[in-house]
Amino acid sequence: MPPAGLRTLRNVLGLPAAVRARGRPRGARLAPEDRQISTTHPTGYLALEPGLFSHHHEGDHVHYALSGRTAFAVGVSGIGSQTLSGFLRSRRRQGANRVLLFPLFGADRGAAVEAGFETIRVGQEASLDLRTFSTAGAPMADLRQMLNRAETRYGIHVCEEEVEAIVPEASLLHARWLQSRAQSKTMGLLVGSPGFSRPGARRYFASRVHNKLVAFVTVVPGYCGRGAGIDVLARDPEAPAGAMERLLVGVAQQLAGEGLERLSLGCVPLRGVGANDHPLLGRIMKQLHDGRFGNLLFPFRGLGHFKAKFQPEWCSVYLGAWPQVDVLTLYDGCSLWGLFR
Repeated sequence: MPPAGLRTLRNVLGLPAAVRARGRPRGARLAPEDRQISTTHPTGYLALEPGLFSHHHEGDHVHYALSGRTAFAVGVSGIGSQTLSGFLRSRRRQGANRVLLFPLFGADRGAAVEAGFETIRVGQEASLDLRTFSTAGAPMADLRQMLNRAETRYGIHVCEEEVEAIVPEASLLHARWLQSRAQSKTMGLLVGSPGFSRPGARRYFASRVHNKLVAFVTVVPGYCGRGAGIDVLARDPEAPAGAMERLLVGVAQQLAGEGLERLSLGCVPLRGVGANDHPLLGRIMKQLHDGRFGNLLFPFRGLGHFKAKFQPEWCSVYLGAWPQVDVLTLYDGCSLWGLFR
């Protein structure tokens, strides 16, 4: 049996058992439905992205991308130190000169350090406690104003839709959304793809105005079945104000009604990072986050401001790096995220 918090997509979907992976060489490419992923956190779903390689260790899996001699493992929250150590040894034997892990949260740092990695904070994650989430109260006044405008002025309504029903419109909307952004590449190892052709356990929620799709999000499972996470957010460039706010509140309310406890709104890269995190890199990351040039590459401040509307809980997100955390680590990490493409 796989360790707690680790399941294959075949388990999640109840598909027939696949051919066992015994004897596969480390570094094999597995079909997404045959990959064992961590369900400790919604970011475990990043390990189902296409084109990744897989490392196996005593029933535990690490999935990673390769770029030159850099290996970048994703969806690693909840993976134990022995597996991470074995993954590092395997990559070193194959000639890697840099190995990165993302994302790591507070409880993951010890395992990463024990396995031989250094860690550095690279942003913050926003999440909602669905047991207490409410739009009432003074701190939510701005959000309520957006919701009222979305509902009364524009008639926006939110619904969950099957992938077959949403994909024709959503594919076009997603393409328009990407084209409208200064950073037009998807953040491939930070945010997943919409997964229209391989939805797995993804759920799709839509904002519509007079039956026209104006925004959608994908929701992936996490927190060992007790919660979920927002992955892809896409909004029509001409969508009315409040479309995305109304959508996320609708998702939170529906999941809370289903008895789920937590909803991750995703990571805001570089938020909260400064010189206290690293004398040099902390300053560089803060300048990228705060400065005009950095926000031309990616809307760091805008994304943080948007998620702050929901009065979420914030927790630190870390990057693991071997042999050390340095400028090249930051550059490689940003490149693999898609910032410098």
